[in-house]
Amino acid sequence: MVTYYIGADVHTKNTELAIEQRGQIVARYSVPTSIPAISAVLSLLQGRNIFAMEEGPMAGWLYRNLNEKVEKFIVSEPRRNKLITCEGDKDDRIDSGKLAVLLRGNYLKAVHTVPGTAIERI
Repeated sequence: MVTYYIGADVHTKNTELAIEQRGQIVARYSVPTSIPAISAVLSLLQGRNIFAMEEGPMAGWLYRNLNEKVEKFIVSEPRRNKLITCEGDKDDRIDSGKLAVLLRGNYLKAVHTVPGTAIERI
């Protein structure tokens, strides 16, 4: 079964999604930050889907609404993601790709909880 590692750079109006498989970014999507839009992308991926985003104001909402659509949903600690914060160029598209790479390598530090939810540890 194919495993897809999905990095999401989430903002109020727009979410950048990078899909990583076998060491390569195989797809990128820029979608409105809504459950239907993100769900539509997830439904395109036939395989094992592992989703990661950084902790932020919408983490709990996205977790509650998307957790059942992926095998694993990780909310990571943004201050610990050094590859994103300190390495090279930085924009939403690049950050989502770096997040997918960190996810695949198991280099993300998950937060313990998002208010009102239980987040799975890595």
